[in-house]
Amino acid sequence: MTVVPVGNNEQLAIEERAHGLALYKAAAGARIELQFTVKTVHTNPTVSLGPFHITADLYASRIRNSDERMVGQLTSTHLVTPSANGGALTMHGLIGGEELRAIEAIRDAQSLVLRLKLALFTTAAGRLDRYDCDEYLDVHHGVWNTEIEKVDAASFVEVLVPISPIKALADANRLVRAGRELIREGDDAKHIDGALLSARKALEPVRKKLRTIAVAKSAAGIESRQHTQEQREAVLIEALFAYVSGAMHNDPVTKDFEYSRTNAITALAATPGLIRRVGETI
Repeated sequence: MTVVPVGNNEQLAIEERAHGLALYKAAAGARIELQFTVKTVHTNPTVSLGPFHITADLYASRIRNSDERMVGQLTSTHLVTPSANGGALTMHGLIGGEELRAIEAIRDAQSLVLRLKLALFTTAAGRLDRYDCDEYLDVHHGVWNTEIEKVDAASFVEVLVPISPIKALADANRLVRAGRELIREGDDAKHIDGALLSARKALEPVRKKLRTIAVAKSAAGIESRQHTQEQREAVLIEALFAYVSGAMHNDPVTKDFEYSRTNAITALAATPGLIRRVGETI
C-alpha cells in the first residue's frame, strides 16, 4: 500500500486488490490490467475527494530498486473518485513483445517486482494539480506464469537458463538463449531448425564432460532396468542429442522428419537442466 500526500494535509491510500493482475492477448505483446482501491484517509476530505486521472510508468525488476527496466506506460480507465471505503482504480496499458522477453530474462522463472511510478492529476480552485508516488507490487512466479500463459504463445518462451562462470557452460547457456529467441521470433521451419541446432551445440560440452558416448556404449546389450544411474543419464543425453540431430540431417532415415515448435521447446527446456547438472560436477 502507498500513502500519497495530496495537499491540505490530506492523504490518499492506494492498495492493490487481491488477484488484481491480469494479462490479455494483444497484437504486439500483452495488455496488462492492474486493479487497486483508492481511499481517503482524512475525516473531512476536500482535495482528496478528486476526481483524479492517474497515469504510471511501469518498471520490472527481480529486487526492488535494483536493475529495473521500464516495460510500459499505464493509464486509468476512468476518472477515480476516492472514498473512505475505497474507490475502484484500474490501470491498463500495453507491454510489447520485446518487453515481455525482457521481463522473462529479468525474473529468470522466479518472482517479479513491478513498480508503478504514479502521477495523479486533479483540479482545485481552477488549477491543475499533480501528485507523484511509487507503488510496488510483488508478483509471485506462479501468478505471473498463470497470466503469461494467456498471452499468444508466439510472443515468448519461458526456458530457465542457468548462469555459469565456466566458459564452456557459459557458451552452452548462450546457445540455449539463442534458441529461445529463435522460437520467440517465429514458428516456421527455419526458426525451429535453428533452435534445435542451438540445443544440439549446447549439448556438446555436456556429452564431453559426462563421457556419455562411452558410458552409453557400456549400457548396450544390458536390459534397461539393469542400467546404473550413470548409464541411464548417458542414454538419456545421447537420445536427446540424436533427437535434435535429426533436424540437421537429410539421410534416408531423417529426410521425412518434421519438427514442430513444441518439439523445439521440449529440447530447449531439457538442455539447461543438463548444463546445470554438469556444473554440479565441476
